[in-house]
Amino acid sequence: MFPAVDAAQLASMIRDRSVAGVVEAVSGMIREGALAPGERLPTVRAIAAELGVGVATISRAWAQLADAGMIETRGRAGSFVPLLERRHAVRFFRYSRHGEFRLDLSTGMPDPALLPPIQSALERVKEVPHPSSYIAPPVVPKLEEQIRRRLPYPAEALTVVDGALDALDRLLGPRVRLGDRVAVADPGFPPIFDLIEEHGGVAVPVEIDDEGMVPDSLARALRQRPVGVVIQPRAQNPTGVSMTERRAKELAEVIARSGAWVIEDDHSGMISSSPLVSIGAHLPERVLHITSFSKSHGPDFRIASIAGPSAALAELVDRRRLGPAWTSRFLQSLLAELLGDPEVERLVSEARSVYGQRRAKLAAAMAEHGFTTTGSDGLNLWVAVPDEQAALVMLAARGIAVAPGRPFQLRPTFEGHIRVTTGSTDADLTELAEILSS
Repeated sequence: MFPAVDAAQLASMIRDRSVAGVVEAVSGMIREGALAPGERLPTVRAIAAELGVGVATISRAWAQLADAGMIETRGRAGSFVPLLERRHAVRFFRYSRHGEFRLDLSTGMPDPALLPPIQSALERVKEVPHPSSYIAPPVVPKLEEQIRRRLPYPAEALTVVDGALDALDRLLGPRVRLGDRVAVADPGFPPIFDLIEEHGGVAVPVEIDDEGMVPDSLARALRQRPVGVVIQPRAQNPTGVSMTERRAKELAEVIARSGAWVIEDDHSGMISSSPLVSIGAHLPERVLHITSFSKSHGPDFRIASIAGPSAALAELVDRRRLGPAWTSRFLQSLLAELLGDPEVERLVSEARSVYGQRRAKLAAAMAEHGFTTTGSDGLNLWVAVPDEQAALVMLAARGIAVAPGRPFQLRPTFEGHIRVTTGSTDADLTELAEILSS
């Protein structure tokens, strides 16, 4: 028998009797250990009576706590504090494959052979200026100049952080509170779902088609009053879909009627074959635009830029001073040299072409064997399969790893999918289609 929490005792620790106040108080007690794992919470009616509020208020608070994973409900048995801590990055680890494979196509990583060499740039970075203060500007001016040249609209301010996921984490953190909604494409990138949930939020699925998020679906999601919308404007992971100019305008019109922020994650950056289209061209005061250089210039640079309104970025910069404070100025200077080098630009352009050819070749082979794929950009191919688990097992038996589709999907579906990283190797991937159709 699980111990039960006394309703009067719990009520005495709740000062604000609104839904948000109850959620904040109970979640705080769970995080601090005042409510222990395994404890049974009072019934909705009991706590409502002690607080002198309607049953609906507590029901809504309990529902938000359950959605965020802070409590679990077991029907007539009641509601409990979970016995185990919430699993972190649960989707991330579900799509990452483990074991030895002769061909690992599950990672989404760029091909090391297509990354530009850095030796000549290293020689040019003779002297990196040391900051004169811990509150010095965090961005090397030469890098800011290069990044601004490539932005899809003239943003007010710009800073750099340690990669695209770091950017997403820092942007979601101050905007998402327990129970808040965040609209995101479904299917989408598992770490985005994980980050939203890690901050206590709830990911609201939005359908996508071959032009990006579907406006009507986003409008429905916005009725739930999400605090933000996360969009990958091109080479969407996993589908490879890129947003069109027409669709960006349509989405901006829908978003303008809400109070939601927009976070754009241009994760593929300069290796994307599609032009960069941004909602920031229509709603610059509401858009935070992330540009990653990992796939074009190297994951170990750990640099992504964030462009957006000055006030929003000033808050991020100030908060970051209590942690890493700035991203290595040496790495910033090195990346600035690479971005300004015409030969490196040629090599990145060549890599973009190679990635496109690899993806197109596998998509054509899949189509010949009756398999449906989506999009036309990026390092990944989203493949519909009759039986997801059977496809994974069949490929693994041949020494090939691909990512399962389920972690990329928020809504249950009867359709199976796998995600294949086409850009990580120059091996002939057409055998995939033959194996899957055998």
